Amino acid sequence: MSDPATLELLQKIDQRLERLEQKVNESEELFLNGLSIAGDAIDQKFNPEKVGGLENMEKFKKVQSLLEKLTEQENLKALETLIDNLKNLSTIVVKLQQLDNGVSMGVDAIDEFFGHAMRKGVDIEEFATNLKRFSYLLIDVFESGALADLLDSGILDTNSIETVGVLGKSMSISSEVRSSAGPTTALAALFNKDIQRTLGFALTFATHFGKTLDNKKSIKLSKN
Repeated sequence: MSDPATLELLQKIDQRLERLEQKVNESEELFLNGLSIAGDAIDQKFNPEKVGGLENMEKFKKVQSLLEKLTEQENLKALETLIDNLKNLSTIVVKLQQLDNGVSMGVDAIDEFFGHAMRKGVDIEEFATNLKRFSYLLIDVFESGALADLLDSGILDTNSIETVGVLGKSMSISSEVRSSAGPTTALAALFNKDIQRTLGFALTFATHFGKTLDNKKSIKLSKN
């Protein structure tokens, strides 16, 4: 005869197994229903009898073709190289954006310049012709080596540019004066401190310029 406690334990185990089997059956039914619903949805999406289904089929074929191409060995290597250089690519993009901004600013400046010139009555066609001639002359200067001589001459030094600027302003002011001066006026002007500074500058310039001409002559003779 079996022990009552053992029988009770076996009954509890049997009941739990029945509940577990019921849960498994319910889960299986839910899973199958889910698969059925998913299958119906897929069939609906890719139904060739409908316009949308045909379009989805074409999209799926394109995706499949794309995946086949991407998984080719050469394309995979190309993708790896591209990914490795994404950091450099971002830098290039930034530089291109800066270049685009610079070009836009340049175009705006040119438009503004020509607009101002037209308002001033400047003949744009004549200006373009003269600019073209100037470009040809600049090319000739560059090819002849004269541009290098100009850069080495000191004309573009800061002091030289400032002196030329002062000279230009003085010439502009003096061009508006229409007075005459005789020997007495010139002699009296020698006591003017401004005139004395100008004469000192002219004498210093003449001395240095004379030495330079003499050096140039010596160099020319030695080459001959």
